[in-house]
Amino acid sequence: MALTPARRRARRQVLAAALRERTRTHRAAARARRDTVRAARRVQNGPRSLATHAIAAGLERAQASGCASGLRTAAQRLGIRGTAARIRRTSTGHTRRAVTVWRYSRDEVALMAAAYRPRRPDYRAAAARLAVAA
Repeated sequence: MALTPARRRARRQVLAAALRERTRTHRAAARARRDTVRAARRVQNGPRSLATHAIAAGLERAQASGCASGLRTAAQRLGIRGTAARIRRTSTGHTRRAVTVWRYSRDEVALMAAAYRPRRPDYRAAAARLAVAA
């Protein structure tokens, strides 16, 4: 029994939507793996941002910023300042203004992670990995 052209088109649209969704999911997973590998390589070479350390510990980009905020609070309690660096941050797509950012070594991050008391389970796992990273 042959399908009508309308049913064939509907079936093709459903299959195309499934393919697009699968592609989107796989690309997101690949991006997360690349981020983790790249961040792990970077933190071995020198001081990096707290978000980079969190990504290297296995968190995604969105979660890394929240974890970095908690680590920053722990650093303040411990009196860890980090190393200042000047970068040119892009604003509104084209304006590049100089800002001071703070970079932390693996040893400093391990100290912060030991003092860090997160509530979320994934942050707890990341804090444990950060504490033993040094």
